[in-house]
Amino acid sequence: MRFMTRFFSEHWNIAKSSSQHYKIAQVAALLILFAASSANFLVLELDDLPGEFSEYLARSLIEGMLFVLVTHFCIRGYLKLNFINQGMSFIGSFKLLFIILVACTISVFLSVQIGELPIFEDSQPKSVKFEMDGKTIDLSMSDPTMWFLMISNVFIFYLGWTLIYIFWHAAKSKRELQKQMQEARIQQLTNQLSPHFLFNTLNSIRALIFEDKEKAADLVTNLSEIFRTHLHAHLQSKATLEQEWQVANRYLTIEKARLEERLKITCNIDEELWQQALPTLCLLTLIENAIKHGIAPNPEHGFLDIHAHVENDEQWRLIIRNSVSDNKSEEGTKTGLKNTRTRLELMFGNKVQFRAARKDDTFVVSIEMPYV
Repeated sequence: MRFMTRFFSEHWNIAKSSSQHYKIAQVAALLILFAASSANFLVLELDDLPGEFSEYLARSLIEGMLFVLVTHFCIRGYLKLNFINQGMSFIGSFKLLFIILVACTISVFLSVQIGELPIFEDSQPKSVKFEMDGKTIDLSMSDPTMWFLMISNVFIFYLGWTLIYIFWHAAKSKRELQKQMQEARIQQLTNQLSPHFLFNTLNSIRALIFEDKEKAADLVTNLSEIFRTHLHAHLQSKATLEQEWQVANRYLTIEKARLEERLKITCNIDEELWQQALPTLCLLTLIENAIKHGIAPNPEHGFLDIHAHVENDEQWRLIIRNSVSDNKSEEGTKTGLKNTRTRLELMFGNKVQFRAARKDDTFVVSIEMPYV
């Protein structure tokens, strides 16, 4: 009794949880079975069939629902508890075939019992005749051979459903593993940028700390918030454009205090883009790269333009322009740009287009990303 209670409890908990794609697939299976059964009756001579045609349609629908219930509650539960992620083995495969056979026997038994209900009594065949080697064989519904044929026929459908579910689940697990690996790779690249960025920010504050204490205090506050962001960066691999801009704006406040008139900032971001996703610290890395290698080395006035706009229903574009000096030694290793490009490609795949190039006294980074 305890075993049965545990069995139904475990299978019921699994049955209650299912993805939207799985539900759609089960509905599709129901419709396919119903259509196949109905088609079989349509190609037959209706005058030769006992009972009303509506009875056969109703039985087809009920038997299709029975198939969905048995596969969903019994077979799916067994697969998730005892087969999937357990490794393929001969004994495990044999047990699975036995479970499918039991499920088929239960399904056929219930189908026969449904056919014996008063509303389906006229459409329930009493026997089946067919010819073999010139002999006419008449099998009643209670004949063991008839049961063997019915169970064998149903077994094919249940086995097909089971194989499709196993391969679908394996493909789903593979996609989830690839996603986890991508997120881990993105986070690894993000962690590589953190010490480099914080070192540059501390240097920026050091240049101001003895000139204006109040301003220095405000800058330390901004720096502490940036530290907070870096400390939490490992918890998520992506952030919204709004979150990215909040952190970048704090960094720009620090750099603006240091560079003063040498830094002119222009920002134009479409309102509908604030919730678009980016790799964590992506915008900050691009802005920090523009100031360090483009504006800070130049004794003349420099500019930083940040633009984000919707391209179409599927794409949006982020553009960062900054002035550059003629000092080739300040071009750097481009590690920030390389890491940012890699993180974007890991996150969006071939749906992202990343371009970074210098033209005369301007360096432009243009990124086209999916609009969600």
